[in-house]
Amino acid sequence: PAGTGDLVAMIDQAVSEAVRDGRIAFNPPDRMRQGRVERVEVTIARTQDVDEQLRANLKGRGKVEIEDIYTSPYMTVDLKGPGFQIATLTEREQLLRPTARWEFDVLPIDSGRLGLQVCVAMRIPMINDQNVKSSVPVLERLIQVDVNPGYQTKRFLRKNWQWLVATVAGLGGAITGSSIFSGGSP
Repeated sequence: PAGTGDLVAMIDQAVSEAVRDGRIAFNPPDRMRQGRVERVEVTIARTQDVDEQLRANLKGRGKVEIEDIYTSPYMTVDLKGPGFQIATLTEREQLLRPTARWEFDVLPIDSGRLGLQVCVAMRIPMINDQNVKSSVPVLERLIQVDVNPGYQTKRFLRKNWQWLVATVAGLGGAITGSSIFSGGSP
């Protein structure tokens, strides 16, 4: 259809006007402990000459890593990873003016070498109030999560408390019943 070419031209024009080279910084720790929450932050800038400012803005204990990234005025950031429980503390989509920061509380629930992914998308405003979204390549870091026996025990008890109560009650009944039938006093 003739309209398809016009749409592609509009998208190309919007992309060329909105997309600029920028920088992304984030600070995942190399090592975490199962059951202990860590703050992980991501900062994106729409310019490439702000590395020191990006480093200074991140307060988590992980080493700050900075990479090149394409940016648009509105960016969305998500943090994902199997084996982690992640709470997003800031708005997922933010306006870069000229920087924006995302904060996450990350709770490792499994142990071992686990991947943590930063998923970034650009939102490109169009002339007709439509938006085009485009994902940026995912950044992934492997994190060594150490076993925490106390956390594993609490997690087991939380998941299985009803079975443990039933087992203890059943054992108590069996012991009482056996002492009655063996002629002992209850």
